[in-house]
Amino acid sequence: MTGRSRGRPRKFEIDEARQRLLDSGRRTLREHGVRSGLDAVTLDGAIADSQVPRGSAYALWRDYEESPQQAFREAVVVDVLTMPATVGLPATQAFAATQLAPHLHVIESGTPEERMPIMQDLMRVVGSFNFENLDSGVNWPIYSALRTAATTRPDTPQKVVDAVRTGEEYLIEEYAKFYTDMAALFRLKLRPEFTMNEFSACMYAVNEGLANRAATNYRRRGIPLASGVDGAELDWSLSAVAFEALTARFFVPEEHADF
Repeated sequence: MTGRSRGRPRKFEIDEARQRLLDSGRRTLREHGVRSGLDAVTLDGAIADSQVPRGSAYALWRDYEESPQQAFREAVVVDVLTMPATVGLPATQAFAATQLAPHLHVIESGTPEERMPIMQDLMRVVGSFNFENLDSGVNWPIYSALRTAATTRPDTPQKVVDAVRTGEEYLIEEYAKFYTDMAALFRLKLRPEFTMNEFSACMYAVNEGLANRAATNYRRRGIPLASGVDGAELDWSLSAVAFEALTARFFVPEEHADF
């Protein structure tokens, strides 16, 4: 005699079901924006969108003091706040690699005077690209709005505050790795009074500040600066100008370093 089935198999494993629901919450935020109280994000809506069975979905967030609905909304916020570096860093890294490829032989064997124009132009185009990618995307405004709400409301749950801190630290550390690779490639030494994370934090603050400005004049582009070959004028963005200025203050060519 065949034994009875103990029930239908799970449609999704627990981790996959959780992520499908959280991804649905992210999509809702992208479509509707961040409303007061995150009214657009509902567990029932995520269930319908993700095809995760209702019982499985509610089981994921039933062991909380608040309702499953409140717990789900909080989980979506934590998910967004914890991983902000995924907003633009991979695209910036890929774009920088493309820009560097034709010049690698000069960068690797040239003098500081030969490397400088290449590095300066890289800061001009990559700095602008990174900011444009951030400023025009739909993910960064959501992260920024949630972060602002989390750090200004007195009733913010501690887990959300911790998510902001974790996300910022992750973003700064990931960008610091990118800048470390670039500094090594161009043979730049970080001045001993600074750390790479501090440079990364300054760049993060510049980009976040400019992207969060409502006035468009702070997003200035097409700034003519004599930075090309033989002093030719090239167009810079305000964010790229800040990138160059910070680099000049934090780094020095290793051939000129006396530390």
